[in-house]
Amino acid sequence: MGMLYWLFYRNDQALACELSVNGDREYVVQVTPLWDDEASVTESFSRPTDALHRHAELATFLRESGWLLGERGLVPSAA
Repeated sequence: MGMLYWLFYRNDQALACELSVNGDREYVVQVTPLWDDEASVTESFSRPTDALHRHAELATFLRESGWLLGERGLVPSAA
């Protein structure tokens, strides 16, 4: 299944906020600062609506914190 991918910018930094589905039908929300991949934060959900709600909460928080939404879209899976 595809992945919802939003890219935020602030100053000279970029941050990815993603929603994907893994093989166990688990919905995963991940925030990754692109300057430090190891600082990624991941949350898992059993229901898609919960994951979408969390993604929306994070996107709102980021925008309110001064991050600008630069790109967004659905990226098809490689499988």
